[in-house]
Amino acid sequence: MMVVSFKKQLLISAAIFAMMAHPVFAEQLEPLAEEAASAAAQSNTPIASQAIVIEKQPMVDLLQSGKVDGVGLQDPEGIYNFYKSQNFDYFWTDGEKPENNSKKALELLKDSWQHGLNPANYHVQTLGQRMEQDEFTNSIAFEILMSDAMARYAKDMTGMRVTARSIGEDTKSWRRGLGAEAALNLLVTNSNPQKAYEDLIPPSKLYPILQSELKALHEDMKKHPQTVNKQIAFPGLIYPGRTHPAVALIRARFDIEADKKSPPEFYDEKLIERIKLFQKANGLKPDGIIGQRTIEAINQGRRDKLVKILANLERLRWMNPALPDKYILVNVPAMTLWAFEDDKIVFEMPIIVGKPSWPTNSFKTDVTGIRFNPSWYVPPSIKTKDLLPELQKDPDYLAKKNLQLLYYTSDGAKEISARDVKWAEVTEADLKNMAMIQNPGNENPLGKIRVLMPNQYNIYLHDTNSPELFTKDFRALSHGCIRLAEPRRVANFILDRNGDWSEERLSNILSKKNTIEVMSTQTIPVFILYQTIWQDGKGDLIFGQDIYKNDEKLIAELVKKNKLPVPIN
Repeated sequence: MMVVSFKKQLLISAAIFAMMAHPVFAEQLEPLAEEAASAAAQSNTPIASQAIVIEKQPMVDLLQSGKVDGVGLQDPEGIYNFYKSQNFDYFWTDGEKPENNSKKALELLKDSWQHGLNPANYHVQTLGQRMEQDEFTNSIAFEILMSDAMARYAKDMTGMRVTARSIGEDTKSWRRGLGAEAALNLLVTNSNPQKAYEDLIPPSKLYPILQSELKALHEDMKKHPQTVNKQIAFPGLIYPGRTHPAVALIRARFDIEADKKSPPEFYDEKLIERIKLFQKANGLKPDGIIGQRTIEAINQGRRDKLVKILANLERLRWMNPALPDKYILVNVPAMTLWAFEDDKIVFEMPIIVGKPSWPTNSFKTDVTGIRFNPSWYVPPSIKTKDLLPELQKDPDYLAKKNLQLLYYTSDGAKEISARDVKWAEVTEADLKNMAMIQNPGNENPLGKIRVLMPNQYNIYLHDTNSPELFTKDFRALSHGCIRLAEPRRVANFILDRNGDWSEERLSNILSKKNTIEVMSTQTIPVFILYQTIWQDGKGDLIFGQDIYKNDEKLIAELVKKNKLPVPIN
C-alpha cells in the first residue's frame, strides 16, 4: 500500500475544502484535486479518510509513541487498538474540556485505596491538576493518560500485581489481569465508569467485609497514630484458675478488671471467657489456655492487621470469579477443607497441612478420581531430607518401617536389600535411581484413600495412619500433602455423581485391600488457597496466623513496587 506523506495529506485536504468553499477555486485547484484522487486511489484510502487521518494525526502519533509527558503507557498496543476501534475519537473530553465520565473515573481511581491499591499508580495527581486548570490544555495528553490510568486500574483489579515467581506462587493457577483494550471496551457501553467496572470487584462475600475492615483501620490510624501494642513475653502455658504475673498484663490489654476478692494476677472466669472469644476470632482453639500462639496473637498490632487485610484482598483478586457448581476449597492457614455444591457448603472438616519447613503450595487443579488402598512412593524430598540420614545411621530403618527398596537399571527395576547399600556414599543423584515404597496396610501414611489430582508439586489429599493428630490445635505437621479427617466423606463427595457409586461399594473396595482406582465421571476443581482471614460457619470473621509468613513476603514485594496505599511501617 502506498503511504501518503503528512504534507501531501494537508495539500489534499486543503484542496477538498477549498473546492467545497468557493466554486471560483474549483477550476484553479482541479489539477490538485486530480492528484488527490490519484494518491488516494494508489493508497487504497478514500479522500474523506485522508482528512480524518490529518485531523487526528496528533493523537495517533502520541499513541504510537507509547508515552505521555515522559510516562510510559502500561499497554500501548492495547490502548492504541481501543482508540483505533473508536476511530480515534475523544473519549474522556470533548476536545476542549473534560467530560463528566472523566470526573467519575478520577473519583474511582482516588478511591482505589479501599481495595488496597495505590492511587498514585493511576496518575491521579497529574489528572486532577489538569482538570482543575483554569484553561484546559493538551486534551490529547489528558485523554490518553486517563485511558492508561483506567487500564492499569482494571488490570490490577483482575489479577496479580507481582510476578508469581517473586513470591513463590504457582505461575498457572491465578489470573494475570485484563489487557488495556478489553478493559477500555467495558467503558464504551456505560457512561459511568464506576458502574462499568463494578463487575471487576471479586464476588466473594469476604471481599466487602475486608474493605470495611480496611476503612475502619484507616480511621483508627488517623485518630490514634501513636498507638503501639506493648509486647508480652511468652510466660509458658497459663491455665484457667491459675495465678501468674503475665495475667495482669493480659488483663490490661483487654481492659478487664479483676474481681475485688482476687489479685489482678489471678486468671478468673471473666478473663477466661474473653480469652476464649479472642482465640476463636484468631483461628485458635477456644480452650482458654494461654499458650505461645495465643500470646503471639495478643501481641499483634495494627500493622499486623493491616498486612493481613491487604494481603487477603490481593489474593481474592487473583481468583477467577466464575466458580463451578461443585468444587473443593482448602485454606492452608485455617487448616480446614470445605466442599461446595450449588453455592452451598456441603461439609467442612479439619485437615493437616505442611509444616513451615515443608509448606503446602497454593494452586488450582482438578480431581479426577480416587485411589483406594494406595501404595506410598516416598517423594524425592523426603528420601533426601528424612530417610537418607536415618539409613546412614541404621541400614535396617526401611525394614523396620516395612518399606520396600527398588533399584532402577537399564534392565528395569529390581528389589534390593538396604544392607547391601553403602549409604554413607549415596548421593542425591543415586537416590533418583531408587524407589522406596510402602505397600497398602496400616503402616501406610496415605491411609486407605488417596485423591487423584495431578499437579507439579506432588501434593494431594489423602487419608492418614495417624488420626490422633487431628485433636491438635496447630496442624501444620505434614511434608506438604493434605491429610483428611474424614476421607470417606471426601471420596463420596467426589464420586457421588457416578451412577453406580454407593457407601456399600466404598466399604467393599476397602475390605479387599488391593489397590483400585475409581475415576470420577465429572472432574471436580480443587483450590488450595492461602487466606489468613476467613469466615467461620456463622459468618464471623477469623484473623488467622500467617503460618508460612506468606503475607509478609507478598506485602514486601508490593512495597518494593510502590503498590500499597499507605506506608506499611
